[in-house]
Amino acid sequence: MRRGKEGFKTFTKLAPHVVKVLRKQGMKDINAVILRHCLASAEFAKRQYTSLTQEIWENILTLILSAATAKGLDTELITGWQSTRDEEAAPAEVSDIDLSGLADLKLD
Repeated sequence: MRRGKEGFKTFTKLAPHVVKVLRKQGMKDINAVILRHCLASAEFAKRQYTSLTQEIWENILTLILSAATAKGLDTELITGWQSTRDEEAAPAEVSDIDLSGLADLKLD
């Protein structure tokens, strides 16, 4: 099975609870999309929440993994995030970004 569909269903089932808890802790801007990126990428998490340690995100991943396992849900996506979240993304070169598709952008 490709990492994704079932694992993403697992994340979408558990993410609302995690978001709710984090918002109660003062992270008012957190949502499922930001949570997903923070869990999948240490680099993103560091930029988004500079005051939080990576240990916190790793603990959240562990708790989500435990809950998914206990509920019999697919854990492949989450374990994939655990094993790859410290990999740095290759920076995009500005010259590599083709903005020609925005030429017809209309703002009303």
